[in-house]
Amino acid sequence: DMKNKYLIIIGIVVIVLIIVAVLLTRKDEDHKPVEVSKIKSFEFGYTVGYAMWSDVRYRMDCELDGCNVIIKLNGVPEEEQVEGVVGKEQSARIEELLAKYSIGNWNGFNKSDKYVLDGDSFHLYVHFENEDSISASGYMMYPKNYREFKNEIDSFFDELKKIIEK
Repeated sequence: DMKNKYLIIIGIVVIVLIIVAVLLTRKDEDHKPVEVSKIKSFEFGYTVGYAMWSDVRYRMDCELDGCNVIIKLNGVPEEEQVEGVVGKEQSARIEELLAKYSIGNWNGFNKSDKYVLDGDSFHLYVHFENEDSISASGYMMYPKNYREFKNEIDSFFDELKKIIEK
């Protein structure tokens, strides 16, 4: 009986060592900077408090003939989000902003301030036509140029909203 307990403990130790070895030797593919190219899809969202519908979400999915856009603003329920189609040339502006603020360097950013209980969060997912992608998220911790990028994306989607609502 004691022999079985030792075998179980040794087995667990071996499994833990294997897991640690795999984690230490794997390539850091998830955190490599990504070169900005032609956008296939873009989603950026963030929270602005804990009241009902206190989140903002922008989405753009591009096909050959145009881009489907979803704009969900703070204080607006999902059912009332703005949806429409814009010309594919509109995605070029997002590509410019991604390049301007070196957003490719955000790839793999995933940080949280665990000491803040009622904070704000963000997420960014970009998929390019060449199959590269950027994935970043945070809770009360933000990558370099976050505020500037967020402000310009807010302005850009505000303009798109006006185009769609015409």
